[in-house]
Amino acid sequence: MADNAQKLPLQQSLNRLTMKRDNDSQQVQPKVLPVSVVSVSGAFVTVKFEVQSNFTLPNVTVPKAESAYLRTPTQAGDQGYLVPSDFYIGGVSGQGGGTANAYPRANLTNGVFLPVSRKSFATVDANKTQVGGPNGSIVGTLDGTVNLNIDKTGNAILTLPAGKTLVIKTLPTADPGVSGALWNSAGTVKVSP
Repeated sequence: MADNAQKLPLQQSLNRLTMKRDNDSQQVQPKVLPVSVVSVSGAFVTVKFEVQSNFTLPNVTVPKAESAYLRTPTQAGDQGYLVPSDFYIGGVSGQGGGTANAYPRANLTNGVFLPVSRKSFATVDANKTQVGGPNGSIVGTLDGTVNLNIDKTGNAILTLPAGKTLVIKTLPTADPGVSGALWNSAGTVKVSP
């Protein structure tokens, strides 16, 4: 029978070395960290890390996770988390320049802010999309030529380009009896008293 005494320590050493290298690699991987918004500048937010640590993490300015088609009214104090990118994103966010390469970045500024809902949020109809902001909402085209602007005082202003028409396809044909409601009286639009 062969003596394995000389082989087993090498096997154990290689196993420990592999596990240590794997653990070391995990330590330098970007982490998703909880943050709160300190300030907002357009599509970018400066966030502070809501993490207890042996060292101080600096505030960083990062893009919000949103597109040109849907922008949220992020405010100072909003909470969420920072999702790190493995590679440079300054070229696609416009915060920097150039193009990403395959060199991993060990930098907290390569993250994107994502908000997190809170238990204290007002209850809304879960089967409807809610659009709102502290000052109201704007729904319209990207160039702003057509929009519906609803402010916090209850005013709703519909803006259409010159020569365009507002069409309401189905108005009631009798007075609905609701003050301020529009209705069609034989081709004439009337307002209920």
